[in-house]
Amino acid sequence: MMRRRLIAAAMIVMAACTSHHPATAGATTAPQASSSSNGSDLMLNVVVAVRRAGSFHLRATSTQNGTTAVFVQEVGSRQGIQNITIGKQHATIVVINAVAYLRANKLALLQFMGFPAAIADRLHDRWISFTPTDAPYTDIAASVTLDSALNEIAIDGPVTKTAETTVLGRRVVGLTGNGFMNGKETLYVPATGTPFPVQEILSISGGSEAIVFSHWGETVRVAKPTSVIAFSSVVRSSGEGQTA
Repeated sequence: MMRRRLIAAAMIVMAACTSHHPATAGATTAPQASSSSNGSDLMLNVVVAVRRAGSFHLRATSTQNGTTAVFVQEVGSRQGIQNITIGKQHATIVVINAVAYLRANKLALLQFMGFPAAIADRLHDRWISFTPTDAPYTDIAASVTLDSALNEIAIDGPVTKTAETTVLGRRVVGLTGNGFMNGKETLYVPATGTPFPVQEILSISGGSEAIVFSHWGETVRVAKPTSVIAFSSVVRSSGEGQTA
């Protein structure tokens, strides 16, 4: 998701359902932003807080060389859903218990996923399942569930804590460091209280991304797709090989 798909293309397809219900785990046990005196400590506390919450919602808007992609996600510990929009390309990705499901139109399968035309002709607008043994699985499932999404949120290397400011109407501090493709990344978290991310900004050459976070700790329920075709069976029957 997100950074690795700055130039991706797709559209939101609401083919699977999610619903929110408050989680029973309280946020009061999470580390507090005010207890972190430097950026690296606060970044660690952010990771701890996100793991304890176990779920969240995000909306990411990525722009690369004039092309805009929108990602809307419900992220849970073992399941999640990602809806993607760019122009006329449409895709939905669902992950449930380490199985990824993709539904996309033909244009998205060709341009966003990079599938051969023969496979795109056969699989467009159908649910396709991928297991970890399928070559495209890692890219398709990335950042849809909690552990992989944390890889997107966390800033690698030295982290600088900025002065307080206001973002989306909230008092926050920024965590700034090196981002994707040698860009600059800033993660904004509340100045006080539990350091759940509020917004993340990534700037790279020719592009940028803004991610807004919400609904921390709410249960994510994703409907398992029906009438699914296994990607491995399509590869075997088409002779295309497992590349995407």
